[in-house]
Amino acid sequence: MKIKFKTPAKINLGLHIHGKREDGFHELETIFQMV
Repeated sequence: MKIKFKTPAKINLGLHIHGKREDGFHELETIFQMV
């Protein structure tokens, strides 16, 4: 018996952290490529 699943995947080509927000999280800019 064979079972196949398609699983989405991506590669992060770039990540830029702009700074920290007042709520403690960071502002992000990123570029992804689906594979």
